[in-house]
Amino acid sequence: MSDYLLSKLNQSNTQQNPSAQQNGINIPNQTGYMAGNNFSQQIPINSNEQTVSGSGTSKYEIKKRVNKELNEIMANQQGEPDDNFLKTTLITLISRYNISEIMKQDLVMEIFNDIRGYGVLEQFLHDQDVTEIIVNRYDNIWVEKFGKMIKTNAQFNSEEELRNLIDKIVQPLGRRIDDNQPMVNARLVDKSRVNAVIPPIAADGATLDIRKFAKKVFTIDDYLSFGTMTKEMADFIRWSVAVRKNIIVSGGTGSGKTTLLNFLSNYIPENEAIVTIEDLLELQLVQPNVRRLEARGKNAEGTGAITIRDCVINALRMRPDRIVVGECRSFEVVDMLQAMNTGHDGSLTTVHANNTKDMIERLYVMYLMGGLDVPEKAVKSQIASAIHLVVQTQRLSDGTRRITQISEIVGFGKSGVDKNNEWVEKMGLDNKFYIKNVNNSEVYLQDIFRFDGIKNKFVVTGWVPTYFEEIQAKGYPVNIEMFKGGE
Repeated sequence: MSDYLLSKLNQSNTQQNPSAQQNGINIPNQTGYMAGNNFSQQIPINSNEQTVSGSGTSKYEIKKRVNKELNEIMANQQGEPDDNFLKTTLITLISRYNISEIMKQDLVMEIFNDIRGYGVLEQFLHDQDVTEIIVNRYDNIWVEKFGKMIKTNAQFNSEEELRNLIDKIVQPLGRRIDDNQPMVNARLVDKSRVNAVIPPIAADGATLDIRKFAKKVFTIDDYLSFGTMTKEMADFIRWSVAVRKNIIVSGGTGSGKTTLLNFLSNYIPENEAIVTIEDLLELQLVQPNVRRLEARGKNAEGTGAITIRDCVINALRMRPDRIVVGECRSFEVVDMLQAMNTGHDGSLTTVHANNTKDMIERLYVMYLMGGLDVPEKAVKSQIASAIHLVVQTQRLSDGTRRITQISEIVGFGKSGVDKNNEWVEKMGLDNKFYIKNVNNSEVYLQDIFRFDGIKNKFVVTGWVPTYFEEIQAKGYPVNIEMFKGGE
């Protein structure tokens, strides 16, 4: 057996279990026997096999053989083996092969991670710079690192190995994935989000996506250093939260909506009662008066689902000052808009949309999904009266994330146009903000800040938000000069 591997093992064991030596945990001895502290039976390793050559044998084949032998050993044990026992057994089995010390160590950790962790994905889960892991198929794995997608050299040995990992993830959660239910959403112990799809829905083989849980709540300084927004933009949106404006964060997949929602939510005053509602718990509010609700999918029997809408309806009975919904995707928007219009000012949510105008249309479509026979004008009027501000975020082609629009909803139809034009005249704003043609079915927005992708810079449009004086009256150091600009 390799002294190098044993030293590495002992170092690892000491770090993971400092009392291991005191508890009598043994490494394999010269006679080929080993024993763990939780086992009364010693495990014989056939001495005739200890010098089996690995020459010409693939790593995959060695791994298959070792796994088979390990399963036979474990079948004779009582109870669950501890980590030390598992590693020492693996080292003994793998050390018989005539392969490099590095490959031996890699195989020990690979097989150990297959059993205790997430196999070849374990390295990416522990890499703090990796934010997402995408398995397109068992031999095609990508990660997002520093905002960019990178193809890795890692791969599972087979489709079966990937499927086993997916089962390992979902089964402890009471979920199932099979031919009748080939798609599943789940959450790891560390709160990372998991989505898996298997054939026949996944045409090229099983796929797996793990979006790692962001443990750090970004600050203004973080966003400024990332170039996500300017100081003026950050101040304005956090002041908008503080003065109880209803805000929607809009953006595409991976654009940073949830992270930005978390940032904004932490500017809700501490004395207010907050109810958060999410598909999978991700928000990390620091206020003391927070109640968190989590939607639930169907169980293995196909029953027991609790939807986001169920949670929103129930939240209205919990006397919240504000409701924060992780994402509106369907007809829960009906109840969310009603909440925003009936005394729950300062509520927040996110919507999947490409720009602020598209977000309005998305809300309208989601409203109709509720099966309510409501005229378009009535729905859009409710949208305009419920929402004050839209913050659009986007992931650019280079992987960076930018807030590309901060837009105020100024009103709906003729009344919205009248309100807009009166404000333009009162504040002496540029005539470009004056609306001449009235569309009685349109929700009107004005951009306050915008990102110019061609010039790669943020632009202040010159529009002064209609609640500027309200922010000022609350004592925040807002200055009208921060909104003056021009394009």
